[in-house]
Amino acid sequence: MEDKLKNLNESMNETFLRDVHFTDKNKQFVLKSIKKSKRFRFTSRYKGTLNIILSGLVTCVVMISPAFYSGKQLGLLKEEPSQTYTSKESTIFYPPKQDELYAEMTKEAIFNKMLNSLDYFKTVSGIFKSASIDRNGKESGGIVEYQLINQKQLSGYSKIGSVFGDPHASSTRDIYISENKRWEIKDQNYKERHFQYPTSSEKTTYTIERGSYHFITSRRDIPPIGAPQTSLFPYMYTVNYLSDFKDWEIAKQNEILLGHNTVILKGEIEHSSFRFWIDKDTGILLKYEIFDRNGKLESYLHPIEMKINIPLDTKDFKPNLSGLIKISE
Repeated sequence: MEDKLKNLNESMNETFLRDVHFTDKNKQFVLKSIKKSKRFRFTSRYKGTLNIILSGLVTCVVMISPAFYSGKQLGLLKEEPSQTYTSKESTIFYPPKQDELYAEMTKEAIFNKMLNSLDYFKTVSGIFKSASIDRNGKESGGIVEYQLINQKQLSGYSKIGSVFGDPHASSTRDIYISENKRWEIKDQNYKERHFQYPTSSEKTTYTIERGSYHFITSRRDIPPIGAPQTSLFPYMYTVNYLSDFKDWEIAKQNEILLGHNTVILKGEIEHSSFRFWIDKDTGILLKYEIFDRNGKLESYLHPIEMKINIPLDTKDFKPNLSGLIKISE
């Protein structure tokens, strides 16, 4: 108790009593205001009584205020905790905040995080452009928009909103996942199937052998979200391009891309070279470029937007099937 009362007087003088100065001038102002009021008209014989009452009120305020302040400081007066009310019908998922990682990463740390990006984020939302380029320099690909809640109750969507370079490609290729259902929409048709995620309760062990390195990794079931899988869960790119540490190097430890801190990798394998931009926090392959033996760009994924661990609304993950034709698997 002595420790809690220590310096209490100084603390009060520095806070709420700091600007309280009730002088004789203030008292006279109050007396004049009361005297002018039409509701109260006092004769001179009440002046003494009024002075006593005012003095008493001032004394009470000065005495009660420190007592209230002391009670709060000592925890004797409990404040009602602030509460955030969320509707029981709310469909919004709020993930924990994601912090940027700036510490240097080793090759092994990068490799393992890319293999297990599934563990490092709860929600993601983004847009990217992906394409392959033929020998004549013609591009074919699309712009992909996606959102994903990466929980046991998986939900999300991916939409290819713009297709270019391939006249035979479907103009609509959307995937929706919600409540253990997956819808795949192509043009005016759709497929619907039930699935349980993850599809297996145990991890599948993979042995990766390339060059002089030997890795044993655990790969879980990857959410079947379609085109964004390449970026969000870059297992195949990790295995095919990075499993031999002699084939690549860390070109830059820290580079900001779309507000995310990335590590840049570059390397050569067989008849191609590559550059990867890896989000340090999650292991997501945020951007990549693949070149042929002559250094000509063959394929790429260029991000337009990506946000990690932001609130997402699950009601956006159910497709509007009105007017569409259901077809069997």
